Amino acid sequence: MDQERELVAAGDMTPAPEGEDFTGFLERMEAIARHRDRILRIVVALTLPTDWLDMDGQPYLTSMGAERLRQRFGLRLSSPKVTRELREDKAGQYYRYRYEATVSGPYCPEMPAVGLASARDKFFAWQDGNWVPASEINENHVEQKAMSNLLVNAVTRALGLRGLKWEIGSCALW
Repeated sequence: MDQERELVAAGDMTPAPEGEDFTGFLERMEAIARHRDRILRIVVALTLPTDWLDMDGQPYLTSMGAERLRQRFGLRLSSPKVTRELREDKAGQYYRYRYEATVSGPYCPEMPAVGLASARDKFFAWQDGNWVPASEINENHVEQKAMSNLLVNAVTRALGLRGLKWEIGSCALW
């Protein structure tokens, strides 16, 4: 059912807490909305075509592109907390790395970011229709992938680059 609908307020909105500059807040939100396409054009200009992958028809920022944008936008990540977790499934025991950090920047409030990778990621462990035993996978590669996933997650969350399409208004991604 793809029909146009209008969103309208149903009842009173909750007032802003006392002392809060709600009008100023709304003006900042309107400014952000006006600049959304401009931000995306800048993101495209700062990245290379090789910084993006097509994942099921949607653009996915690579870790190289995330690092490029992190530097340009002045984003900072806290020292990550690294956890190695043992897990088990029908194919046997395997491990997963979890990297957790906080991302912040000059125009980005602090927010959490997580990067995961496991010895069950198909990239590492699926061969000829079967799972490769975790003991045969280079654990350093899995850990590095978790760290890369943390970086991509942090940058895409901080810059609002989630759920992108290849063409966004007047801004076409690579």
